[in-house]
Amino acid sequence: MLNDRRLTGPIRSATGRAGHPRARCDRAVFQSAKTTLIHCELSAVTVNHQRPIRIPLSEIIDYMDKVTLIDFITLIRSAEFSPGLLGLVISSRRSAADFVEEFERIVRPVIDETVTEQEVRDRVSASLLATSTKLSFLIRGYAQMANVAFRIDLAVLGSALARLYDDLFDEVGGPHLDHQLAQLFDGADAVATNDVEQLIIRLYQEAYRLLERTADDPVFFSLIRLHEYQIKSRQQRSQSIPAGTLLDITLGKGGHGLAVLFGMMRPAMNLTEHGLIVELGGALQLLDDYQDFELDRLNGITTNATRYCLSLSEIAMRLKSLRRDMIAFYGRRKAHKFFCVVYATMWISYFRRRIPHIGTRNSQSSGSRTATALGVLLTPGDNLLQNAADRTRVWPGR
Repeated sequence: MLNDRRLTGPIRSATGRAGHPRARCDRAVFQSAKTTLIHCELSAVTVNHQRPIRIPLSEIIDYMDKVTLIDFITLIRSAEFSPGLLGLVISSRRSAADFVEEFERIVRPVIDETVTEQEVRDRVSASLLATSTKLSFLIRGYAQMANVAFRIDLAVLGSALARLYDDLFDEVGGPHLDHQLAQLFDGADAVATNDVEQLIIRLYQEAYRLLERTADDPVFFSLIRLHEYQIKSRQQRSQSIPAGTLLDITLGKGGHGLAVLFGMMRPAMNLTEHGLIVELGGALQLLDDYQDFELDRLNGITTNATRYCLSLSEIAMRLKSLRRDMIAFYGRRKAHKFFCVVYATMWISYFRRRIPHIGTRNSQSSGSRTATALGVLLTPGDNLLQNAADRTRVWPGR
């Protein structure tokens, strides 16, 4: 087994002292789990009608580093989020099919009209389809929790736009985008320098038309704030970015990004709800950074995860604290149903981090017109330049 330094190293770097209570707590959690599991055995299913295979869990643990096991225990201990999970899983195929169908109706024609090169068009379609399908589950969960009408057209369109916007900043566009997109969001004309930039202009104009909101709606305030944080996020290309600046950018970008998506469902969102959604978006951005550890590290993006000072247990604590506030605001039953979607997202992020190649059998197939809805849901989407299959197994101690 690995020594305790593999466990406390990331915590020591974040706290500045090895004896921090968080470190002692996580070490105790691991030892407790090890003591319990080491005396158990796992019975596998019958293979070729032979006797069941019995594998000592002590052997399995030998192949799991401590951080992986602690993350797994964190998910088990977060099972308070799970009521309604079975129903969500059962309905996911039908819901995913609806989202894919709406993507084909409202987003795909704009891509086909705007992007001229077939290879680029296919890649953009695959990336936007995967993200819009998955984010639409979260947006629908919010609409149900907030008791507002779920606009599937705005959910799919807004999610695709969010993916494209993020990738333009991180991978494709240069500093000229700062001013161009600021003009676009302010209602002025923007001039594209390539097909992908023209695509974001077209998608934004369509979303603006469907929203039918006045300029003073909070969704536009969140959009401007998101753009400010997105510009600041260029600092994440530097490994020397101060810790406070990095956390502020992470929480601000994720928070206002989610406020835009949820705000598309809720006209005139009040300040109290807006604050809750911004906090939730920040926590989910941390979860996204946890999941994308390898891709960010390979591409020179600095996050709290690549600095080894972000754990799944910390994210779970944030979400549990926020869940209490959201229960007080939305009501227990509605908040519980929404956090079931969040819990499913946590499990997906765990497997993407620990088994990064899962579902990456063919990154382009998820963008084809014949792709199955469930296949799109289960396959991690590529970014415009980054391949999901480029993730390498996080092993061990990461």
